[in-house]
Amino acid sequence: MLEDGESRDGIMSALGCDSRFIARWSGRFLNERLAGMYARHPGRAPVQPPANLEARVLSRTLKHQTI
Repeated sequence: MLEDGESRDGIMSALGCDSRFIARWSGRFLNERLAGMYARHPGRAPVQPPANLEARVLSRTLKHQTI
């Protein structure tokens, strides 16, 4: 949006963010291009193994089918 000529005030009102947010992401983009657009934190590990969760979802889906 900045590159398209949008003002910071216009971006803040359109996105509902503050100037620090715009500065952070525009700085990352200028320094690292698209690589800078990815989150910096790795996230958290799943509470239970994904296979267990998939099995629970499948089981519930099969038991509660609607026709």
